[in-house]
Amino acid sequence: MEKLNTSHSMSCLRCGICCTRHQSIVSFEEAQRIASYLGITMHDWVKAYSDQKWPSDNNYLIRHVDSACIFLKYDKDMSYCDIQSCKPSCCADWIPSLEKKECRQGLSKY
Repeated sequence: MEKLNTSHSMSCLRCGICCTRHQSIVSFEEAQRIASYLGITMHDWVKAYSDQKWPSDNNYLIRHVDSACIFLKYDKDMSYCDIQSCKPSCCADWIPSLEKKECRQGLSKY
C-alpha cells in the first residue's frame, strides 16, 4: 500500500473546490446514515440526492447541482458541508495539501 505523503498538508481553506471537482461515491450504509441524519427515508434520499445515471446497485453517487456537490453550501466566501457531522468517508478522508491542485487553486483565491 502506498504511504500518504502529508508533508505538505495544510488546514482546509473552505474554498469548496474539491466539492466541485469530485463526486462522492457512498456505500448503502453511508447513504442510510445520511438519510437518517436528514430525517428522510432511504427511498426519498435516493430520489433527491443520488445521481440517477450511476449504474451501480451497491453504492451511490451523490448528485451535483450547479456543478457542485448538492450538500455544498456557502456563507459569504466560505463553503461548508450541509451534512458535516455525517459526511461520507471519501470526503472525511480528504487531506488538504499543497500537492493537490484543488487546494492550490483555492489558495490562489486568497
